[in-house]
Amino acid sequence: MASQKQFPNFEKRNGLLIAIIQDADTKEVLMHGFMNRAALWLTRRERTVWLWSTSQKRLWHKGETSGSVMEIRWLKADCDGDAILIGVKVGGKGDACHLERRSCFDQFISQDMITDRLIFSDVSDFFDADDSFEDTEDELTN
Repeated sequence: MASQKQFPNFEKRNGLLIAIIQDADTKEVLMHGFMNRAALWLTRRERTVWLWSTSQKRLWHKGETSGSVMEIRWLKADCDGDAILIGVKVGGKGDACHLERRSCFDQFISQDMITDRLIFSDVSDFFDADDSFEDTEDELTN
């Protein structure tokens, strides 16, 4: 049997854990961020997501400005102890992304076969739930 690594392992990434935030019910990945010891401690104590902002070098309570506070449903550690998967229920408008989107992961990436460049497309470019499915016979046969 393989030995289980100790959680949390803050040494691997200079005092930070990778935090992957997932909707606890739908399993949709909403965002990722980083946690230092204080962020993990606050997350466990308050049962809401706290992260370490690597750009602003400060603790950040997710939803502090947007109102979309993330309530913890469960926490899971990865096998190396250097990442945490957090199941949440998002409050407020339900936006996890700072761009007021449900998820930060809402762009499909494809590749232009001629230029070999990557193409980023918004999920809404592929399907609009408001589109009508009422096709006329002429549209279906032409």
